[in-house]
Amino acid sequence: MDEVKVLLGGMAAEEICNGYISPGCGGDINQAISILTTLVGREGCYGLENIDNYNLRSGEQQAEYNRKVREVLDQTYQEVKRVLGQYSGMITVLSKDLSQRGYLTGIQFHENID
Repeated sequence: MDEVKVLLGGMAAEEICNGYISPGCGGDINQAISILTTLVGREGCYGLENIDNYNLRSGEQQAEYNRKVREVLDQTYQEVKRVLGQYSGMITVLSKDLSQRGYLTGIQFHENID
């Protein structure tokens, strides 16, 4: 689940700092959905029946899995946004420095947060 939070972190930071989410987050969202689909459908997490074969699900079952994936995705995104919101000032400073330089070294990163 930590990997999903990391994938959603860039999108949340964009929304916090810029007030919008760019189309560039699409790949991260798709990857997060893929991970959550595995957790919900194949691993049997989140209280749904574990079904190994994706193709054996009925339409109703698939709709239930899709709703659960969306619910977990939304909850996780809100959690990530809440945590990052506590650091919005620092994220803004890092974002501006990154956009000016094109990259940040570890030293430059730490100079910004110290």
